[in-house]
Amino acid sequence: MALSATRRLTALIDDTLLLARHRAGRLELVLSVETASEVVRDALRGYKDQRSSQNLELDLELVDTEVVADVALLTPVIGRLIDLTSTASETVRIHASTSEDFILFEISSVSTSPNHQNRAAQTAIAMCKAVIELNGGMLTLGDDTGTESSSTTVSFMLPTAD
Repeated sequence: MALSATRRLTALIDDTLLLARHRAGRLELVLSVETASEVVRDALRGYKDQRSSQNLELDLELVDTEVVADVALLTPVIGRLIDLTSTASETVRIHASTSEDFILFEISSVSTSPNHQNRAAQTAIAMCKAVIELNGGMLTLGDDTGTESSSTTVSFMLPTAD
């Protein structure tokens, strides 16, 4: 319990500091070309290392199309988006597909417990949106709340390397 609270507080501080750097115009990109599948796999390695106690099942469907982005900034963003869409014992689906000059990434999960957004989640979303837009992309959020379960999907697009 204490470890979980510490992780959430650390993530909130990291998100707030990154947003502050972005708003002050001091967030610089280091762009590289990498495949969409490697971007997601890099993010998942970091995510799993930090959350080794979680029993998260992943359903991956990725493409090897190259994307131009700051991978070091995107890695924690993808981890935060997984946090925002899931709880510890769910299956998270990560799908990447090519759409014209962009790669569309979708992170989704179905939950039997309601997903309440709090102030920390709003800060995380703002940070993710800022980083994705800085990389030339766009972020969208979607919730589908049913009677017994709800699904949350976060989608973002990044430009391809072509």
